[in-house]
Amino acid sequence: MIIADQGSIQARLTRRHMLAAVGAGMASACIRQTARATAQSRFRQLPDRIRGINFENATVQPLGGMIDLIKEWHVNTVRINIKVPRSKSAELCRGGSLLGTALEHDALPLIDPLVEGLDQAGISTILSGDQFEGRCDGPESSLTGDAYADLVTGRTQSLWDKVIRGGHLASRSSIDLLNEPHYAHSMIPGANDAWWKRMAPQLIDDVRRINAAVPIFVMPWPWGFPSGFKGLDRLADDKVIYAFHFYSPHTFTHQGVSKPFDLAQAVTYPGQIAEFANEPLVRWDKNQMYQSIRPALDFRDRHRVRMAVTEFGVTRWSPGADAWLNDAISIFEAEGLDWIFHSYGSWVGWNPSYAPDPKVSAPPYKLDGGYNSASHQVMMQAFRKNFAR
Repeated sequence: MIIADQGSIQARLTRRHMLAAVGAGMASACIRQTARATAQSRFRQLPDRIRGINFENATVQPLGGMIDLIKEWHVNTVRINIKVPRSKSAELCRGGSLLGTALEHDALPLIDPLVEGLDQAGISTILSGDQFEGRCDGPESSLTGDAYADLVTGRTQSLWDKVIRGGHLASRSSIDLLNEPHYAHSMIPGANDAWWKRMAPQLIDDVRRINAAVPIFVMPWPWGFPSGFKGLDRLADDKVIYAFHFYSPHTFTHQGVSKPFDLAQAVTYPGQIAEFANEPLVRWDKNQMYQSIRPALDFRDRHRVRMAVTEFGVTRWSPGADAWLNDAISIFEAEGLDWIFHSYGSWVGWNPSYAPDPKVSAPPYKLDGGYNSASHQVMMQAFRKNFAR
């Protein structure tokens, strides 16, 4: 009988566990790489890896100079949220029928030159349906279930019918079916099922009847949170790219959005932060970021699909914004996720090329504010990965 040394047994067990862990990690990475290669072959209109920026319709900056700057930054994709003027969106909430004229006379004429110019520059575009159907606190906010689904589905069908049949897509264009899907009361029971099992499949089928090839981005209910992927099945379309938005923790990233920013009460990243107001404090760092997007990663790995972060960002004055951006992008890159930053082309509160002073927050919303902040440097370094390829 041989009696082994306890220390050597422990050492062998430790090595065995380490090798098993490494093997599991390599297997998981192999699954991700295989899934991504398979998914990429279906999306010829898009870069192999999207690293882009978000716009709201179009900016007031001259178009030529704007596209030149986007190329200089090595951005390879621009996602454009299709919006109608607030006055007409409010009318839609009151039951008006202004969608057609609002799109044709206000939104799409602004978008067309941008989409065409970007396409000629070799930059892909994603047109996203956002605020065209009048989501706001009005009579529609009391609708739930089938009544709301019928209303929003009909308006979304009308949008993509006008966009596709009207020739508003370029050779490198794709569509984002509905930005941050939600009811005004987004947490009602069964809301995700109504969206994922009824509304989204119907809308995808409608798009396919008039365009069989365009890639379609789809995000879960509500608001595109990564947690919304829990328990979902894959949609029955091979040209869908699954997506989520990432702004966690919201009490950090949204400082100064809905109320004036107060430096004395500012939340700093990393640190003890509540996801939303009145929720428990949690240590938010890179590890917690990973945990918060785990449902999306699990969905991707389970179904072997392509996954994108179509919005992520933080207000430019939030203390530690550069660290938050750096951690988020490092996770996206390690996981092979497409990502689109929010934002250089909307409200300047999100734009890191402006000084971290909330008072600098008025039009014109130029793409480059001329301030080389630490967050702006993080983004420029990340975009250079497109050039490196």
